[in-house]
Amino acid sequence: MCNTYQQVNIFLINGNIVIAYENKYGPVHQSILYEFQQGTSKFINANLVDSQKASIPKQNILYITTSPILDKKEDNNATKNQ
Repeated sequence: MCNTYQQVNIFLINGNIVIAYENKYGPVHQSILYEFQQGTSKFINANLVDSQKASIPKQNILYITTSPILDKKEDNNATKNQ
């Protein structure tokens, strides 16, 4: 995936982690974190790997974290600068 996407880690109350991806430059009101905090739906809809989708009940989510996806070029440059 190119670097316009970010990884979203959804930690569930049963101990599982769902890894989703979203466009980090998309509208804020369509982000997973926004939907979790302020959305009116009882579910979070997430895009998973290989075009799979998941609908997760908010009541089953413990917390959410995000992290950027680095492409190979960025990753190599980061390694060289250290």
